[in-house]
Amino acid sequence: MIRLVRLTAALAGVAALAGPAFAGYFDSINPNATPPFVFYGGPTDIGWYYTPSQSYSLTGIFTDFEPVPNGTGSRTITSQIQSERPVNGGTVLDQGTFTADSATGGLLGVTFNSPVTLHAGTKYFVDFLNTVGMGVNLGQWANNSMGNPVPSNGATTNLGAWYGNTNGDTMFTTAVIDPSYYSTATGNVSFAEPILLFSGNPINPTAVPEPSTIALLGAGGLCLAIARRRRRARG
Repeated sequence: MIRLVRLTAALAGVAALAGPAFAGYFDSINPNATPPFVFYGGPTDIGWYYTPSQSYSLTGIFTDFEPVPNGTGSRTITSQIQSERPVNGGTVLDQGTFTADSATGGLLGVTFNSPVTLHAGTKYFVDFLNTVGMGVNLGQWANNSMGNPVPSNGATTNLGAWYGNTNGDTMFTTAVIDPSYYSTATGNVSFAEPILLFSGNPINPTAVPEPSTIALLGAGGLCLAIARRRRRARG
């Protein structure tokens, strides 16, 4: 059973710096962005494409939720890593669930019991199901005193599009792409620049024998060569 992970400031490894971050994450997208974009009405599910720059063993996926006063309260959220969007024939490589509350938010996610090998340059699909009513932290959309949007703090990676479901079919059929709206220039980075944290471990290369092992193998080979020569001399 995939164990629930709820990362808080009390848990070792969480750094209360310019934005959410925790020690030991292997890869990230906008880890220091300030929250949040709050979307009370939905989508029910939300996801993005993710391409790691190096191969590694994925052990967990996390994001940050902003506390919101008029959300939907406690809910169970599922996080998934998929080979592709389901509408394109993708399959779930692993998933897990965690409990979240719209009133408290927090840095939350899942840790997988069985790590998933991700390959450098390969495109995957990451999603969170049942997020409706949560303050989804995807950068920042805030208005100043003049009613104008202000750019997010730290959200610099635009994934180009986000994919959402409003009917719970989990197929992620609809892509939302609007560069004129979802940009740091307008401050509406929202779903185009998510905060995603990936825990994992590097994939170890083929083990190289230690010098002592190489020397031992060399001595063994020398002994065999000497034995062969003696046999030939006798024959």
